[in-house]
Amino acid sequence: MSVDPNRTPTGIDLDEIREISARKSDVKRWFSVETDSCCFDIVALPTVYFSDDFGDSRYFARIVPRYAQGRFLEVGAGTGVVAIAVALTNREVLSCLHEKFVAVDINGEAVRNVRINAAACGLRDSIDARRGDVFSCIDEGERFDTIFWNHPFHRGRRDEDIVQRACFDPEYQGLEEFFRSGHRYLREGGALLLGSGNFADLGSMNSLAEQHGCELVLREYTHWPFSAKAGEMKTFNLYEVVQY
Repeated sequence: MSVDPNRTPTGIDLDEIREISARKSDVKRWFSVETDSCCFDIVALPTVYFSDDFGDSRYFARIVPRYAQGRFLEVGAGTGVVAIAVALTNREVLSCLHEKFVAVDINGEAVRNVRINAAACGLRDSIDARRGDVFSCIDEGERFDTIFWNHPFHRGRRDEDIVQRACFDPEYQGLEEFFRSGHRYLREGGALLLGSGNFADLGSMNSLAEQHGCELVLREYTHWPFSAKAGEMKTFNLYEVVQY
């Protein structure tokens, strides 16, 4: 079977994606997470995204630390799993930086969730959790060496609730802001990383990036099937957003 990370598979049922994303979202859930260099436990509070039905949280927690350098910002942090994985992998970097990593989410419960998980992993004083939409809570003068967002893959409606916002970005407004403003918050030589997949609207994503003088460069991907229509064709993709 040929699986193409650059081609959106046919047969995607967005109603099914909505149903999967809402599963168990009203209860507290516990997970053990393993990366290349560490293992840790986290909790996902009600309405906060972490889904083994999809698997993206685990995948990006494993691979993003390979690419992250210096001060780290995670947009749409959810449980904070990626920021925690990067921090645990780079404790020496954190101790030398004298700057906290930052984890941002539009969901107030997710902000609380990041703080709980960071404290449980010994990172209470290392990760600053903030409530905001993309870069709205980042100070104009703040700069980072690596910015990462596991973005909501699907173009959503304007009235998406907080649970569905994890998978559906209203009119891709958040993604457009990421392309428009992301490089402004990078230090020289920094990397703007986007976690996505071939289930996303790749045509629209590339068009939006181009409108803002950017190109999506595929750095790594994996074939990650899951139980849904067209799920056997699923890939997760890690892109670097590069300015022309």
